[in-house]
Amino acid sequence: MIKSIDLLHYLSEDTYKKICHQLNLSNADHKTKNNYICLEGQKICRIDMFNILYKQFGHIWFMSLHIDFPQFDCAYEAFEPELYKAYHELFGKEIMADFPTYDQITCGYIEFSELVQVENADKRLAQLHGSGKFVPEQLERSLWNKYKRPHNTIEFCLCKKDDTHLLTLARCHSTALKQRVKDKIFHGPVGIRPMKIVNKETEQEIMAWLYKKYGVIYI
Repeated sequence: MIKSIDLLHYLSEDTYKKICHQLNLSNADHKTKNNYICLEGQKICRIDMFNILYKQFGHIWFMSLHIDFPQFDCAYEAFEPELYKAYHELFGKEIMADFPTYDQITCGYIEFSELVQVENADKRLAQLHGSGKFVPEQLERSLWNKYKRPHNTIEFCLCKKDDTHLLTLARCHSTALKQRVKDKIFHGPVGIRPMKIVNKETEQEIMAWLYKKYGVIYI
């Protein structure tokens, strides 16, 4: 299942400044960092507002959201209406009148996690340790945050959950997602359109590819 997802929105200048005002954030020009709010325990748990003057593209106004996906407690097919319901509750009718549609949003990061059933978790984990395909940081949950790879590589980790299950985690940045989703119709400027990545078939394809690559299960 999806653990978390980051969504990038391209806004009009007016909508950007209205959201900044509502969230008590800076609406200054050329703001590129340290302009965010954390909403602890909420579905939308972090909002970053930034804007950049590009030589080629001109002035672009961005909003990036970090979303705690399980809190939506919905099927993948229901995510779009549930997301926009949360937007309406957070921003109000006036801002939403000039808000990007779902197919204009880009996913720049997503985490997939699931349980894999095995006959003996300790034995399978020992085999994976000795396979040469992993570094220790991938196989010890307390070390997962220390495992970092370039953004064109999915950061794949796993550990023992119980005697017959392994817990897996795939941290996928925008460049790696574009390599896995070949159809460019779903490519945004910095990631993948949400209708393709918040998608059970896409998730299964990515996880199956990782399991085969790392020899987690025999495919």
